Amino acid sequence: MRNLSALLLLACGIALAAPAADVQLPPQLDRFNSSSARGIAVLEGGRIKPLEVAATEAMQLIHGRAALAKRYDPVTAYLALFVFGEGTLSGRPVIWIAHKELRRSLGLPEDGSYASFAELARSDKLGQILSQVQGKRAAKAPLTSQEKAAQELAHRLERFSAIASGSELRLLPGASGDEGQWRSLNELTPSELSQRPALARRALDVTRFLSAFAKGDQAGFDAASQTLAGNGLLTPEGLRRKEGQALHTRPWHLSTELAYLHLKPFRWVWVLLLAAFLLAVVGQILSSTRQALGKRLGLGAGAVAVLALGFMAAGFAMRVIASGRAPVTNMYETTLWVGFGATLFGLCIAALYRSRTVLASAAAAGTVLFVLADSLPSVLDPQLQPLVPVLRSNFWLTLHVLTVTISYAAFLVAMAIGNVGLAQAFRPGSEAFRKELSHWSYRAMQLGVLLLTAGILLGGVWADYSWGRFWGWDPKETWSLIADLGYLAVLHGRFTGWVRVWGTLLGSVIAFYGVVMAWYGVNFILASGLHSYGFSEGGAAAMGLYAVVQGLWIALCHARYRKG
Repeated sequence: MRNLSALLLLACGIALAAPAADVQLPPQLDRFNSSSARGIAVLEGGRIKPLEVAATEAMQLIHGRAALAKRYDPVTAYLALFVFGEGTLSGRPVIWIAHKELRRSLGLPEDGSYASFAELARSDKLGQILSQVQGKRAAKAPLTSQEKAAQELAHRLERFSAIASGSELRLLPGASGDEGQWRSLNELTPSELSQRPALARRALDVTRFLSAFAKGDQAGFDAASQTLAGNGLLTPEGLRRKEGQALHTRPWHLSTELAYLHLKPFRWVWVLLLAAFLLAVVGQILSSTRQALGKRLGLGAGAVAVLALGFMAAGFAMRVIASGRAPVTNMYETTLWVGFGATLFGLCIAALYRSRTVLASAAAAGTVLFVLADSLPSVLDPQLQPLVPVLRSNFWLTLHVLTVTISYAAFLVAMAIGNVGLAQAFRPGSEAFRKELSHWSYRAMQLGVLLLTAGILLGGVWADYSWGRFWGWDPKETWSLIADLGYLAVLHGRFTGWVRVWGTLLGSVIAFYGVVMAWYGVNFILASGLHSYGFSEGGAAAMGLYAVVQGLWIALCHARYRKG
């Protein structure tokens, strides 16, 4: 809020003393209720969103979790950092840094997870590591784990500084609503305020809003929040949707995104899928002794899984309304979509063959995916981001990306069933059941190959449209083809009789390594190629753990099978 007093005195005839740089959070903020400000429209990250969403995302990035402390909700923490400047929180350990090697290099205690902005900003060692990162990136050399962590830390520090310096909170739209015309108070000039009375009035409203917050004036804050949220900002005249940008013209986009934030539909999904898994397992166990009860539990598991699908559909619909695009543009959204496909395909196959085992397998796989999506926001970023230029064709985005990712769902179901089949090696006399599992896994693989092959061909058409070439051996293209060929080898072996029951089960599990590499490995490990919009940081350790555990399980089951 630097220079705020002079600007608003000139344009609006008011005076507001800028707070001192070392002001701490006043005691009244411990009980301050910022809920009235949740729905105020703010431009952040190239997209108009509710203030609560912007604050939650900012605190999630900086602190690793949405709540800065139990007594401060995200909006309160965000506004406190903005109003009182860097002196408020710069000396407190609020910057998330959990990488032990990086903490050790920076002289921080290895057993901690946080550090203060002040100590990190003056760290010469961090500057040296970031210089190394810049050099490696220029040379296109791979980064070490510590260097990646330092790069993420630099992003957190930049975000902290942007909020504290007053440059991020953009509440002042221009006449056309174009992104470049949205301003923060610090960016206003005296001439703008004197020439545009509407902008000056809006600036005055924002000043009253922030002043009431600084004083802990709950009544004044609520009144100012109401004014900012309901002064006709989001109208067709005040906002225009530009091609390729998610600038919406109706307030219900904001209310939908707020509802999505509070409902957390995908958290309910994994709770329901876990319940469906347990019901299906118990129903399968009881089917041999109490058939009627086992059947009812199986039907209940199916009903709960269908309810989970309903929550998925609601969550996807909310994201589409808020963002104006198909929900498959980053790793978080593809994880959700694969979980949706796995549940849907699992239900269909379970209903077709009347199998509680298939339902339990699909529910277990879906549970794992939705738990990961819900619990790893720093790895699987749930934020709604504007589309990068290459993805701004909703037709191709929907057709190609959804087809490829939904094929992964079919392969995931095949892998889950295959693991259940491998476990039968420890059950004497389970040959008939093993054969059934092999058949169901085979059907799921057939579906996956059909979808992945179609997705690759559609991707080639889109690549020709966007980049002028059908195929370029890009890492994403190459590994998708490798995954497809791996499954085609299993299917061909099954068709010709070279691969039988046990081989089909093994193939469905082993071939999934290709999917993991094409889906996650290219994004988290290789991080190169033209599909750069999907790249993410972190997650390599989890991938390695999966590869090792799955490999050990395969070896153990195969050794037991060979013993007969």
